[in-house]
Amino acid sequence: RGFCLFVGGGVSDSRRVFIAATAVWQLVTWEGFHTATCDLFSLVFVFPFALFALRRTITAVYTRLAAFAFAFAWYFVIT
Repeated sequence: RGFCLFVGGGVSDSRRVFIAATAVWQLVTWEGFHTATCDLFSLVFVFPFALFALRRTITAVYTRLAAFAFAFAWYFVIT
């Protein structure tokens, strides 16, 4: 698994988020002992970087969610 070789240098924020999300997903689905161990390693060492990246982009995420909620409400409630 490629993300087990994560070293942190030169990796974009979106890549860190993707790696951490993949680790969390595979921990949840629990594909086997080796996979779970590998993903636990990734979770411990990658997730802090992902949280830092998310902290930098959380405002943009909330803005997009608010826009989606408004469009959803406009389509189903107002029209």
